[in-house]
Amino acid sequence: MGLVNWMYLHLRVDVHSGTRTQYCSLQMPWLAVESRTRVSSCLGLVSWVYLHLRVDVHSGIRTQYRSLQTPSHYLLSY
Repeated sequence: MGLVNWMYLHLRVDVHSGTRTQYCSLQMPWLAVESRTRVSSCLGLVSWVYLHLRVDVHSGIRTQYRSLQTPSHYLLSY
């Protein structure tokens, strides 16, 4: 991502579990310490999820995009 003075993270998680899909979208400063907790609360109690992650990095005069979609599901433990 290079050297930047500041950046914002836009995170969207698509949760596919059984018969429904839930969406959680967060926009926050890059250094937000509560992001992990907030994502966990959006996921709820599901046994597995498919994740689609897109990170938009806004830094000064340009925006960079990173996109990742997991090929398989992850088992969650509580």
